[in-house]
Amino acid sequence: MKNYDAILLDVKKLFINKEYDLALKKISKLIKKNKANLDLLNYQAIILTGMHRYRDAIIILEKLIKAEPNRADSYINLGNAYRGINRIDDAINAYKTAYKIDNTSHEAKLNLCSVYLEIDMPDAVIQELNPLFNLNHGNEHIHLLAAEAMIRNLKFEEATAHHQSAIKINPYNPLNFYLLGADYMWAGKFEEAKKNFRHAISLDPFYFDAFNALVKVEKIPSHDELAKKLVLYSCSDKFNQKQKATINFTLSKIFEHSKEFDLAFDYLHKGNKLMEDVLKYEDIDTKNLIEKIKEIYLKKIKNWEIEATESFSKKIIFILGMPRTGSTLIEQILANHESIFAAGELTVAHESFKKILSEDQIFDNLKKIKNHYHARVNRLTEKDFITDKLPLNFFWIGFILKLFPNAKVIHTTRDPIDVCFSIYKTKFADGALDFSYSQKNIINFYKNYQDIMKFWKKELSNTFIDVNYESLIQNPEKVCSTIFDFVGINFTQECLNIQNNNRPIRTASEIQVRESISNDHQKKWKTYEPFIAEIINNFS
Repeated sequence: MKNYDAILLDVKKLFINKEYDLALKKISKLIKKNKANLDLLNYQAIILTGMHRYRDAIIILEKLIKAEPNRADSYINLGNAYRGINRIDDAINAYKTAYKIDNTSHEAKLNLCSVYLEIDMPDAVIQELNPLFNLNHGNEHIHLLAAEAMIRNLKFEEATAHHQSAIKINPYNPLNFYLLGADYMWAGKFEEAKKNFRHAISLDPFYFDAFNALVKVEKIPSHDELAKKLVLYSCSDKFNQKQKATINFTLSKIFEHSKEFDLAFDYLHKGNKLMEDVLKYEDIDTKNLIEKIKEIYLKKIKNWEIEATESFSKKIIFILGMPRTGSTLIEQILANHESIFAAGELTVAHESFKKILSEDQIFDNLKKIKNHYHARVNRLTEKDFITDKLPLNFFWIGFILKLFPNAKVIHTTRDPIDVCFSIYKTKFADGALDFSYSQKNIINFYKNYQDIMKFWKKELSNTFIDVNYESLIQNPEKVCSTIFDFVGINFTQECLNIQNNNRPIRTASEIQVRESISNDHQKKWKTYEPFIAEIINNFS
């Protein structure tokens, strides 16, 4: 028995260290000698899930559950394996079953809530978590999930309160301070943001996301001790590629603030190269997506008659186009009007449309998307107008106008060199814009964007408007008057005072749109002209 316990402990250590092959080999030997031990089978399935061998894990877990149907942990592990192969409904049912068997299982409940967040059901998260708050378990993870659900519902003050509760429960977790710092940054409370980012770094000196966030709200000179540490870290082999990429993006920002532009670009190039190697973006995937969109639209969507939804009175304003073309600025101007609610970047339409392109029941699925979208935005505000400024919705203009015929679509444009370089300078959230880490990929993506926009303009002429960033900056009153006329709302001069709007903003432009409208952000690529010849040559 002693040998058994020692081997099992060794297996668990190997699993924690992600040495899955050796862990599986050892647990399989133990199972041969202890065939009646269901705990070993359960752990074998956990290892297989860690190896992404989800179907093998499911086979083991289904046999295990048949032999012993009242094991909550087996259902939790089954749910995890189902998630791996995107059987989301089965995963939800597995977690719910686990919780029925053991209603003290936080793991089952929290995993269930994580799935709900994955499929953009924040209200379901709050509903599931409310009883746990009443029991006062003091579990920080509960508050973190609740905070994320509140953020999805644009209830930022409630999210901040949950992050503060998580800190009270565990003041030693740097993640809690980082998340609270992000809350304050989005709200424009930069001093509070600095304090929390710095505290996160004090708890974990290798918390590079906190460093990267800090330099957004605090100009750190290149001679600062913090900058010197990051330079040393950038040369170390102890960090993974994503960590080193974040270090390099952060150093690029620091050296740019210090006007040491050669070094700034050197770090920027290194950071982008690291991210490009990790993500392995393929331009052919975007080309294929666009061709599929055109095909589906022409064959099925264009002449499809969908019944009206009488119960939905809100008018949606979709602000879309290439990233970094001024969509946040336009939304901030619109949000200054009392009738308009700014919802920021809602991913629900883009993600939903992508999933249905390969499915047969496309019309039924489109109706589901329409109903889900309506329900989602209805819960956000009582105002008559609501903005959705996810840039990548440009892929779906024809789909959007078919499902939401009363919607208004504003297509934002900007000098392509400014756009491409601004994208290249930005480290986006994981999974958001995988093309953005090489000049070549950005150029190709831009050309794909031009292709689909040419298609939409041919198919849907005069159904949406183009708003040029440079024109907006040079003559904001004239351009904004045109925008408001298109939306169907009277324009007032007060809408231009964007610096007075303190709503939370969660985009890469969260800092600059706190300032009054100016041309300070035009032609910034000129400083780096010698380094971006590839972009310049394609668009000059």
